[in-house]
Formats: sequence, C-alpha cells, structure tokens
Amino acid sequence: MQERIVNILIQCMIDLDMEAFEEVLDNFITAKGIEKQSLKSYFHFSKK
Repeated sequence: MQERIVNILIQCMIDLDMEAFEEVLDNFITAKGIEKQSLKSYFHFSKK
C-alpha cells in the first residue's frame, strides 16, 4: 500500500497535478496520522 501511494504521488508530481497530490496526501495523513505518514513516505521517496 505504501509503495502504491508513493507511486501515485510521484505521478501527480510528474503531471503537475497539485490538487490530486494534495488530496491523496491528505487522505493518507487522515488514515495513518502525520507522524507515521511522514516517516514512511520519506523512506519510500528516498528509495526512488
């Protein structure tokens, strides 16, 4: 699931679709919490 979210966020950045990026990120933060989300997203982004 984490990798899927990161891939969606990357695609939103490539497409310059900030509304979709923010919506995906907001939904993930709401579901997982800001601290947990920040750490997990950082590690997935750093791998790519």
